[in-house]
Amino acid sequence: FKKNENNNKKKNSITPIVLYTCGSLCPVHLQHVALQEMAKEYLEKHYNLKVVGGFLATSNDLYVGQKYKMSGRLESYLNWSQRSELIDLALENHPFLCQDKWDGEEQPRFQEYFMAQKHLQDHLNTWCKEQNYPKIRVLAVHGADLVNKCNINEWFPTEGLGCVCIERPPNKLPSANPDKYFFSMPLPTEYKNRQGDNMSISSTRVQELLRGDVRKEGEVSVQEMLHPKVLEKLCQLWNL
Repeated sequence: FKKNENNNKKKNSITPIVLYTCGSLCPVHLQHVALQEMAKEYLEKHYNLKVVGGFLATSNDLYVGQKYKMSGRLESYLNWSQRSELIDLALENHPFLCQDKWDGEEQPRFQEYFMAQKHLQDHLNTWCKEQNYPKIRVLAVHGADLVNKCNINEWFPTEGLGCVCIERPPNKLPSANPDKYFFSMPLPTEYKNRQGDNMSISSTRVQELLRGDVRKEGEVSVQEMLHPKVLEKLCQLWNL
């Protein structure tokens, strides 16, 4: 954040924001990055906010390993070190995104998805106080499907956690509550048009396509879903 420190001191009326995306990210794909970029553009355009950074975080093996075992997909499982390496490749030279490794480090027990965000918020609260900087708010970037499933729009504000909920059709977009740092962001029209009916980019779909599944009509190629260095490394890891 050093390149933004002077600006933050001079523009105390503008709330600095850090974006946060966590999950299995097995593997990380370009939409993980694009959603943070879109969230940054939306927040800065419509609110008195300044995104000073963003993080991607892949969850601990205690969670991801069990998830892949339960779903019978262990052949596509990547351990935390492998997933972390892929994130570093995907974010190499990115202007404002980097990786948060706290949740992936050895934890004594399973950490729920919001705990990594809370840990980062607590860390930044301490750092800002020590440096005499305005408080930085951490906003999770989640799709409307997860927000609705977990009622994030209701309980995040009560826990002091912020969120940018991004439209994910056909899920309903919940009402925004900017005073509590809960934002609802519709997908840009040009992005919807570019997506098409079969433009569902997911880590699971990346796995399927790399293992020989046939592309759906109108679906982008796996090469368009991944950073080139991520694709190259995945082919090595999976002997493809």
